[in-house]
Amino acid sequence: MNRSLPRLIIALALLASAPLLAQDLPPLDLNPVPVYGKRVVTLPKARKGEVIDTSLYQLPPNDVMLFGDRVSNLGGSGGSLPGYREYEAPLKTSYEASLGSYLSPRAMVNAEYIRKRFDVAGDLDYRGTAGHIDSAKASSLLIGARGSLLIGDGIEPLRGLRLAGGFQHLGDGYFLYGNARTRFDRSRTGNSGNVMLKSEEELPFSYRLAFQLDGMSVVDTDVDTVREATSTSPTLMVGLAGRIDSSWGFNGGMEFSSTSLRYTAATNTPTFLSFHGDAEWRPSRSLFLTGGIVVANGDNSDSGSSSLIMPRLSLRYEASRALSLFGWFAPELRAATYRDRIMAAPYVDRDIVLRPERVPVRLAAGGRLSLESITLEGRVFFESAGNTPIVTASGLPGELHYDYIASRTIGAMAAARLLITPTLTLDADAVIRSAVDSLNRAMPMIPAVDLRARADFALNREIDLFGSLLVQTEERTVLSDSAATTGELRLPMRFLLGAGGSYRLLEHLSVFAEITNLLANQYELWQNYSVPRFEIRGGVKGTF
Repeated sequence: MNRSLPRLIIALALLASAPLLAQDLPPLDLNPVPVYGKRVVTLPKARKGEVIDTSLYQLPPNDVMLFGDRVSNLGGSGGSLPGYREYEAPLKTSYEASLGSYLSPRAMVNAEYIRKRFDVAGDLDYRGTAGHIDSAKASSLLIGARGSLLIGDGIEPLRGLRLAGGFQHLGDGYFLYGNARTRFDRSRTGNSGNVMLKSEEELPFSYRLAFQLDGMSVVDTDVDTVREATSTSPTLMVGLAGRIDSSWGFNGGMEFSSTSLRYTAATNTPTFLSFHGDAEWRPSRSLFLTGGIVVANGDNSDSGSSSLIMPRLSLRYEASRALSLFGWFAPELRAATYRDRIMAAPYVDRDIVLRPERVPVRLAAGGRLSLESITLEGRVFFESAGNTPIVTASGLPGELHYDYIASRTIGAMAAARLLITPTLTLDADAVIRSAVDSLNRAMPMIPAVDLRARADFALNREIDLFGSLLVQTEERTVLSDSAATTGELRLPMRFLLGAGGSYRLLEHLSVFAEITNLLANQYELWQNYSVPRFEIRGGVKGTF
């Protein structure tokens, strides 16, 4: 009898892979700027976590964005778009409760209290499901808390420091129904805590010191047999940055982590150590050049290790206030963590081999066009890597495990935001790629085309409507060419439509309804792991 695990587990896996605290933002050199409207407002210098309203203020040239995130010259994430905080109403809360056409309750509460000198926040999110397929049930619970405190006046060097920290607990349980040999209950528990000390303002010399401790446990229960895998991963990160003058700057950093693994059989304790240093040069107002080096080494959990010593180069040209062009050569050694691996593939064998991925060739070039009613972003990229992690199906249906291969990936990414009318917006992003191993065999579980789009329409002051689209081409579940000729070892193309809307009852309270998988298509996320077809959800949302 087929059984199905709901989408919430996959969504939860994506949520859990996010860091506990927002990623540290590079410093912004924003001079006070007057904004004229109903009243004149002078925006102060941006601080960590604050938001600048980009409809009123043009971001400086070094804040190029791709797909909603800022990116550094070397292609790394620069964190979310900064913004400006208002402190007149420091307490903010939001809540949501909903129920699906089968028993799938959700309850979520978020709260934050923000002041200039300190802030605290908390999250509570419960999800459950049962009844859409016989014996398929699951539940999850996310609890998080975080806060920060400004030490000093935030102006003089070494006096404007911000101390931040937080904790997150994530737990879920579900039935591993697709495994043909053994079907059992699985529970995953992850706890994470961190503390960070960083410069609050952009200074001639800025720094960041952070420590994070992650713990993960996976328990598989088959009748009265219990098997467990656990991991503990401390990570230390140090970052330095500074400016010599208006044309020259520098930044560097170090990261060290270690992962203690407790599996059914004995395994090694892999460590990871990485250093990088970069010099930034601005020879003209529109041209930015960055050059540096990365030195990294990581151990495998089985045997052996990987090292990388490579230069890094990038160029960015601001052709105009609306058009940015860029390119980079940014090799890297990507650390492997148990938490990331098990959350990315919830049905995979619990005793995962960990190896860092070595990417000696990582090239990209692209641009961004930003006009009043349209924003277009895109890039082409090429990567050549070793120890690339892939999830493959074994000889028995539903048995999944991680393997490591040499890989080559070439492709293009694009994103668009269109303001079609004042009440209608369209967001879309797409990835087109060819990912193969050293024998030119297509890598499993990677679609050649991944397209996502969403349209939002404000019918009037009370009613908002939306529609969504997801298209993913077929995916292999194994690497072998001969086995892939069998249709059962391929996941067919997915074409999913969604629709929904909300009605504002009060200023801070609205009701909503949505339909997922509108065409009731049947598909699998992994081999033998199908998802629900059609669901109607309804609930309430509120803010205060």
